[in-house]
Amino acid sequence: MSEFYGKSERLLGKVLSLANTLPNGAIIFLDEIDSFAAARDNEMHEATRRI
Repeated sequence: MSEFYGKSERLLGKVLSLANTLPNGAIIFLDEIDSFAAARDNEMHEATRRI
């Protein structure tokens, strides 16, 4: 997670796009997935919800 608005979303998109272009595919390990997939609620900041 980045402290800059939209940076984490952009980096994750780049990783997934790169993995999609590899001829043999890719396995992507996400350490501490709960930071990306936390329960969403109305009190969460929009930048965090967008991930």
